[in-house]
Amino acid sequence: MRIELELTDKQFQEISKGLLEYQKRIPNSTMAEFIVELTKRNAERELISLAEYSRLTGANPANLRQKIARGTLEAKKIENKWYVEKKGE
Repeated sequence: MRIELELTDKQFQEISKGLLEYQKRIPNSTMAEFIVELTKRNAERELISLAEYSRLTGANPANLRQKIARGTLEAKKIENKWYVEKKGE
């Protein structure tokens, strides 16, 4: 089973801390591997705000929001703000 979540940095840190506490109570290499993988995936995926993306690309923020609405720009809404994945430079 695969579950995908969109988390803020604070939420990620709280979950990671809880998982580490769980691992201390129930030593299990599978749990340790899970935490390493979760941390790795979060580090690989850098999200930036729509405003920052607009600044980097020179695109108009209103046009970017239209692309998000049409589904031609992948974005995530976290706490009422849009974020896009920063592409490798």
